[in-house]
Amino acid sequence: MKLSLIVAADEQDTIGLDGDLPWHFPDDLKRFKALTVGHVVITGRLNQDSMVARLGRPLPDRTTLVVTRSTSTVDTENVEYVPDVATALERALELTRADGRSASSRAEEDEVFVIGGAQIYEAALPLVQTVYLTRVHGTFDGDVSMPAGWLNPFELVAREERDGYAWETYQRRSYYYLGNSRGDVQSDYMRQLEAEGRCLFCPGQETLAVLHRTPQWTIVPNRFPYRGTRLHLMLVPDEHVVDMIDLSPPAREDFWSALAWIRERYDLTYYGLAARNGDPRFTGGTIRHLHIHVVVGDVEDPDFEPIRVRMSSRPPV
Repeated sequence: MKLSLIVAADEQDTIGLDGDLPWHFPDDLKRFKALTVGHVVITGRLNQDSMVARLGRPLPDRTTLVVTRSTSTVDTENVEYVPDVATALERALELTRADGRSASSRAEEDEVFVIGGAQIYEAALPLVQTVYLTRVHGTFDGDVSMPAGWLNPFELVAREERDGYAWETYQRRSYYYLGNSRGDVQSDYMRQLEAEGRCLFCPGQETLAVLHRTPQWTIVPNRFPYRGTRLHLMLVPDEHVVDMIDLSPPAREDFWSALAWIRERYDLTYYGLAARNGDPRFTGGTIRHLHIHVVVGDVEDPDFEPIRVRMSSRPPV
């Protein structure tokens, strides 16, 4: 089952006024229908009441799961009432499993749509994989908006300009970029973490042995050390950023404390630092979470070779 969100918002992320849309774009309504017909949709009670008032009936040719705290509702053939978003998702999964198709076919084809309102969007966002956004040009009066920063975990993958608005499609950013992986073992490891929805470096999700923590940083060994190293550690900020410039002032300041701990703990008189900033597709990296490599060359190895750090890459066209 694939969870998608469909919404129209102006340039300030306003999505509603007095229980209705602040604009009217007939072609956009047709697109909404084309995308959602035949699928399960999840909505809130107020949004459902608004659609029924506008259409004179529930959305046809779809199964609508309505999230409501009311206990006086009665399910109908194509409308079911559930107490929360989590229950709606469980029920949507049951419905997609009940159609008799193979698991692989369901995984490829079944898409469940979150269609509003604002509280339902916010509750479902952490699990949404695809966003279908109608970006309305300009700003409108409204009393309901999407949460601040709601698109941050997503990247734009398609855009079609229309008259007064644009259709934009976003996909959730992957935590990992396998194009720069240094072998099958590393690739398989990252695929497993991606499937689990885990960022290797985010607090509480680490799978590496933690050597030391400061208020803002964690020090871990590199599971896949570079050739020619006798010591390869990583300094990882708690903040999920991809560029050192985006670190908060406390994290920037605390970096030096973490680095000083490494130098003292390992009695280092020489070492190297390497940091890739930005999109790993172009920096030679694999993980979309800033980490700073601390490396010490194995200069006593008879077959000594310099440490080489890849700092640029170009993804396939």
